[in-house]
Amino acid sequence: MYYRSFKHEIVLARQQKAEFVPHWYSLPRWIWAPLPQDSKERDRIVASAIGGGFDVIAMPRYFKRWDQGLPALRAQLKKLDDQQFFSAKEKKVLEQRMRASALATDRLNTIPLTGRGRPLLAVFDPASVKVIAILRAN
Repeated sequence: MYYRSFKHEIVLARQQKAEFVPHWYSLPRWIWAPLPQDSKERDRIVASAIGGGFDVIAMPRYFKRWDQGLPALRAQLKKLDDQQFFSAKEKKVLEQRMRASALATDRLNTIPLTGRGRPLLAVFDPASVKVIAILRAN
């Protein structure tokens, strides 16, 4: 694996991105973790993540304020029907939940939140790019 250790990443974060270092009184917050512009570094991170190593989300030195990523996020929003992470059955359930919450199902306003389990669907207000709902498909 390319990256040395998580401890090393924490040291770099404290040196380079002190505003993102949590404290005992910190609350959860949204951040933007883009891949670096340098193509070699970006390729190393992707290769590491594919091989089970660190991904950019475990590298606070690359973190940026949430508002700096809003244009990139807005470009990733899709209609519910265009989401690839959900089966047809899951999309039907999500559509029902969105309609029940008076959320538009035919707008560029969704993105999947992926992790260890089944993905969740985040629904955004496209104008402000604020999260207005997070829905489960099951």
